[in-house]
Amino acid sequence: MPDAVFTGVLTRDGVAEAFASSDLFVFPSRTDTAGNVVLEAQASGVPVTISGEGGPRENMVSGTTGLVCHSDNATEWAKAVISVFRDRPRHQAMAHAAREYALTRRWVEALQPLYRAYRDVRAPQVSEAPRDVVALRVG
Repeated sequence: MPDAVFTGVLTRDGVAEAFASSDLFVFPSRTDTAGNVVLEAQASGVPVTISGEGGPRENMVSGTTGLVCHSDNATEWAKAVISVFRDRPRHQAMAHAAREYALTRRWVEALQPLYRAYRDVRAPQVSEAPRDVVALRVG
C-alpha cells in the first residue's frame, strides 16, 4: 500500500480532516468496547473494515457500510480491503450507505450495548448487610 498514510496521534480537527480525506477506514481492534471511531468514519462517508470481535460490529452494517473481517490473518485483511477498492461502484455505494447509516445513530443508542454489558457484569447492589455479618462497635 504505497499510498497509505499512517498518521499516529491526531488532534480532534486532525481526525475530522483525516476522515474527510480518506477512502477507507481499517480498524482491526479485537478488544475495543464501543468503536465510536467507526461511527465517526462513517459519518464522514468512509466505508469501514473492522474485526469480527469487539464492540465496533454494533456500529456498522456488514456488507453495506463496510466489511467485517473474521480473521487475524493479515492476508485476509488485505483481501477485504482490496475487494472494496477494486469494485469502485461498491466502494461508492458503501461510502454513501456509511454516511446515511451514521446519520441515523445517536451516541446514546450507539453506546447502549456497552452500557448493557457494564450493567450485566457489575456487582449486585446490596440493600442490606448479609445476615452472617456482625456489626462491631469500637469505643
